[in-house]
Formats: sequence, structure tokens, C-alpha cells
Amino acid sequence: MARLLLLGLGIIWAQVGLRRIAPPVVMAQETLLNPWTGGWNAPQFSTIDGDGDGIAELFVFDRADNRAFLFQATPQGWRWMPQGDTLFPTEKLSAWVLLRDYDGDGDKDLFTAVGSNIRVFQNIASAGAPPRWRLAYDTLSSVYYGSSTYLYCGSIDIPTLTDIDNDGDTDLLVYEVLGSLIEWHRNQAQELFGRADTLIFVLQSGCWGHVFENYDYNTNQFSFVSYTCGAGQRTSGEGRTYHSGGTILAIDLNKDGLKDLIVGDDGPPYLITGFNSGSLQVAHIDPATAISPYPPLAPAYMPSFPATYYEDGTGDGLPDLIVANNSPLAGRDTWSVWLYPNTARADSPHWAMPIGGWLHRSQIDIGTAAHPTLADLNRDGYPDLLLSCEGFYTDTGQKARAYLFWGSATGFTLADSNWLSLPTYTLRNPVFTVGDIDANGRTDLLMGTSTGALWRWEENSPGSASFSLLTQNFAGISGPAFAAPLLYDYDQDGDLDLVIGGRPGRLSLYRQEAGGTFTHITDSLGQIFMNDTLSTFLGFTRPALIDLNKDGTLELLVGNLTGFLWVYLPDWNTPTAPWPKVAELPYAGGKRASPTVWMTPDSVLLLVGTLRGGVQAFTLAPGGPTANVLPAAQPKPYAVSVQGPGLHFVANAPLEVEVYTLLGERLQRFSGVGELKWAVPGPGVYVLRVWSGVGLWVEKVWVGGEGVPAP
Repeated sequence: MARLLLLGLGIIWAQVGLRRIAPPVVMAQETLLNPWTGGWNAPQFSTIDGDGDGIAELFVFDRADNRAFLFQATPQGWRWMPQGDTLFPTEKLSAWVLLRDYDGDGDKDLFTAVGSNIRVFQNIASAGAPPRWRLAYDTLSSVYYGSSTYLYCGSIDIPTLTDIDNDGDTDLLVYEVLGSLIEWHRNQAQELFGRADTLIFVLQSGCWGHVFENYDYNTNQFSFVSYTCGAGQRTSGEGRTYHSGGTILAIDLNKDGLKDLIVGDDGPPYLITGFNSGSLQVAHIDPATAISPYPPLAPAYMPSFPATYYEDGTGDGLPDLIVANNSPLAGRDTWSVWLYPNTARADSPHWAMPIGGWLHRSQIDIGTAAHPTLADLNRDGYPDLLLSCEGFYTDTGQKARAYLFWGSATGFTLADSNWLSLPTYTLRNPVFTVGDIDANGRTDLLMGTSTGALWRWEENSPGSASFSLLTQNFAGISGPAFAAPLLYDYDQDGDLDLVIGGRPGRLSLYRQEAGGTFTHITDSLGQIFMNDTLSTFLGFTRPALIDLNKDGTLELLVGNLTGFLWVYLPDWNTPTAPWPKVAELPYAGGKRASPTVWMTPDSVLLLVGTLRGGVQAFTLAPGGPTANVLPAAQPKPYAVSVQGPGLHFVANAPLEVEVYTLLGERLQRFSGVGELKWAVPGPGVYVLRVWSGVGLWVEKVWVGGEGVPAP
């Protein structure tokens, strides 16, 4: 008999739902496999069986905004599972995440940063089930020279969790508080209890490997320097170069049973590898045998902070070397992942030539802080996509740029990756809005910038979609820093007015007068103030227009730095009065939400740019939002269980149900009241979206196979 496990209840929203969609995207004549993930800046890699089918998925965590991703192996390559992040305790993940089986039960457990310490979640799922997490250690401690205290692990670092002494339990390599020497915290689980399911650490060596790194900026040389340990492998008074952070990967590179070292540092764009010629108890790395840049035949180049991971990226059962940027807001922010396939063994790997941009190039990613704008530039009736970014990495510094995608009935195709030649200008954070400002039949582009200046471009001839820059000081308007403009005829007088968001978190309003001049109305439109939850002086608001309840009246949608998408009911006759917030769209795509909307009589396309430089795509979910303020959580008007071959609902109110896979594919949609049944196609994790008259519920269910017990 099939078994079912309720894996968690989503937030209830007032009939306001978003459904992910995936319009096809073509770049360089290649259809992207994962265009709408939202991009990466500083991705980290692990593997785990996320859906309980016995096949490992690829887990990715991006420290830029603490987002988690899960990818499934397919014949075409790794494919994003949009619902996969719901299998992890995402609200508790910070800075770095590594999945390792510390308790020896065959299931990966989860390690993440908490301040300058480590938090551990144990995977307590039964065999054949998706992960279930129990907080095992809110913080970790270690015995430092006889005194137990918090174990220091800098949040900017990436530690190593592996069995250093080959005794069967998980040890820890971290950088000392000064960031130079590597500490070995030895797990005493086997010695004290004869089992691996406990983490009880003692500082075994304060100078593991007897080296520290040194980078000479003048000669561009990255090297190890010998360090003489004190008695008992303690640190001595010998000087060393201090560092702000580093990444550690300890694996056996030469089949001698000892863990060797691959290190990335904050500063050098290269890796350095040291070979362990010591013993299981006392590691020793000879700087003379170290290799940098590494790998020697095709060195990784990752300004300014490379990190390494040893996971199976090719699906051949062998772990490969994955190199990625570790700096969340610096360094390479596009094609920031290199994969070196392992063509030998796990304990003596040989690296093939790297795959640059591995998995990253399957996504739309323009750089850092993406700003999509939908508009029909070529006047074919389909929305085109103008995609700009605050900046992208170059060896001479960050530069702004824009992509132009032509829209069609089948999706989007990249037409120009250097649209308007923006890298030739000195500017940051271009954000576009589109309209005919002077009603001359030629489309205008109004572009906000980081300084608050507005630039105006005008179409060279009607319908040409070719533009020339008219001014870098449109109408003499000095908007807020990181200005995000929106053209809209709010007073219905036949010409376009201007709403501007920006870094302060408020909205400004300008009215266009006869003759094309603009009058400043207010810098506190609707008394809207969407500041970040942590950085209260920052908001980075961007306005858009949306018709949530399809009544023909446009609401004001505003995204911000935190990642909120809030909807306000405007009263344009009283622009300085407080406007009610009528909805909070259930968006969880990450920081710096930058929305744009394309509306037709029967559909809404919502694209949201992210801090990570990519875009996520949605439509309003069936069931329709209302213009009511979000109510308190309501009890579910239904129960769901497994009976026979499928899901069985008992509903005491009319329901509308959609069933999705973790890949975001909709399997079924049905509605009704009373008893509702749906035959599942097989074992696995299913995502349910259930609407009723009082709200929307999102929950996951796991349907196991015959004889599979529920955890």
C-alpha cells in the first residue's frame, strides 16, 4: 500500500498566487535548459538524493543572497527543480552550505554557517524518502588546549568536512581566527563512543600541514610558506601573513591515503595545491612540491576568490573538481563555474580540460542585479525583453550592460548582447522604462542610473527599434540614487508622467505638463516605504503596474532589496496620502527583486530580476487574486491522504487543486467539493497548490512505493 508524508505547509495568501513558467530562451543558437533560475554569483555545490529515488541530485547554494537550488540529472544535462529548495531549511541557511553524511546512515546531513560558527541539521529520513531535517547542533564547540569553547569558522571561508585520520568519523579543517593557519578539529566520536553519529571535537593541530599561504601582488605569485609548529602541534610565535578568508578542499590526490590540500584565497585569482607527505596524525606539506596556479595544464582563473568542490558533476560516478567564485558581490559573476572532469579515480584524480561556465551557461545571467523590462520594441505584438544590470565583472572593473531579446509566440531569442553599447559609458545600474514621451510616434527609452540621473534614448524612426542617446539629464530631473523609473499617465491627460523608485526605498512622482516639462509632486508617493529588513536605510524599490483582480484598474507593484513584491492600491488624486497595501505576492526568488509586467486581456507575465543577475518568470496562478488586505491564516478547509492508488481529498468547501512535480511541471488540475481523488503516476514528491474561497495553501506530499514506510 502506498504511504504518504505531509512535508510541510506553505504560507497562506489571500487568493494571490504566482505560478512559475518557463518560456523557451535561445542564446547563441542554443535553447537554454535552465533560463529562469535567477542566475548565480557565488554558487556552492554538494549532492544529495533529494526526491528519494536513489539517484543523487545536485544541490547548489548561492551565498550572494542565501538561495538554495536543486538540479535533477536528465539526458540533456542538469535540470533545475524549481520546487526543490522547499526540501531544505532555507530560512536557516547562511553564508555557506555543505552536505555531508556525518552520522554514517547513508543520507547527507547539512552543515551551514551561523555567525562565525557552524550549525548542523541531521537528515532523519527513512530509506527511500526525501530528506527530513532535525536541528542536531545549533552551534559546534571544540576543546582548545584543554578548554571547551565555540569552534571558530569564519563565515567568509569554506571549511572542509572529511575524515582526516581515516577512523570513520567526520573531522573538520578550518582557518584560525587570524585567517592564516589551518586548524584540524578532530572528531572524537569513534574514540569515545565507537560510532560516527556524534560531533565532539578537539583541536588536534593548530597548524595542520605546517604551511600558510602568501600572495605577492607585485609578482602575481601564490605560494605556501613553511610554518614551524610548537609542541603538540600548537601555534608558535612565528609570524605569518594574515588573510581575510580562504577556502579549503582536502582530498587524496595521489592515492597514498593522506588528505592533500587545494586552497583558494581572498585576493589571488588562482588555486594552490599542496601534497601531504606527513602521516594521518601529523600532516606536512612541503612548499617546494606545491603547485600554483592549479591545475597545471589548464589553471583555474577566478578573480577574486575561488572555491573548490569535489562532487560528481558529469554523472559518471566519479567526483569532479568544480571551481566557482566565492565572493558574493565581487569577482566573476557570469560563467563563474569551471568543471574539471575526473578521468581516473576518486583517490587519485586526473583532470580533463575544464568546461568553462559549466551549468551557469544554461541560464540567463547578465551579471549582478538584473533589471528586466518588457516592451514591444519591434511592434510585432509580442513582448521583447530588455535586460540590464548594475554591473558585470571585467578585468578593468565592473561595467554596466544590457541584452536585447526579441519576443515571439515561442519565447525569447537573444538579439544583441551589447545593446546600446552601455559598457562604453561610465555608469552603473541602468534601469529602463519604455514609452512615447513626446507623442511623436517614436518609442523613447528612459534609463535610470545609480547617480539618480535619467538618460533618454529615442527611436531613430518609427518601428525601427534602433535608438540614439538624446540626453544624460532628462528634463533636469535629479532622481534618487539607483533610480528606477516608470512611465505612466497617472492623471489621464494624454501624456506620460513619471514614477521613480530607488535606493532610499520610497517612490517619487513627477507630472508631465504641456510643453514637455515635468513638475515634481512628491518624494513619498502613497507614503510607501519599502526599506530592507536588515539595512533599514536601503530599499532599492522598483515600481511596475499590474491588474491583480482584472477589474481594469491598475495596481502599483513594488519590488525591493529584501526580495518583497508588494502591491498597493493607488489613489492618484491624493498622491501624498497613505495607500493601502493590498497584497504581498508569494515570491521567494532572492534579494533585489526588480519586477516588470506584460499584460494581455487574459494573462499576466511577470518577470523578476535578481541580485544574482538572472531572471525568474511567473504568471498569476489560477483562482485569481483579490484586492483585499492579507487576512490572518485560516484553517485548511480540506484533508488529504492516500487511499488505494492515489491522493484522496475531503473538502468542506469548493477547492481548486493543482499538482506539480519538483521540476515545476503541472501534472493535473481539478476542482470540486466533497470527495476528490487523483491517481498518482508513481512514487515521489508532489507539490500541491490548493485554492479555496479563503486562501491558497501550498504543501508537499511524499508518496512512497509498496512497502516503503513513512518517516
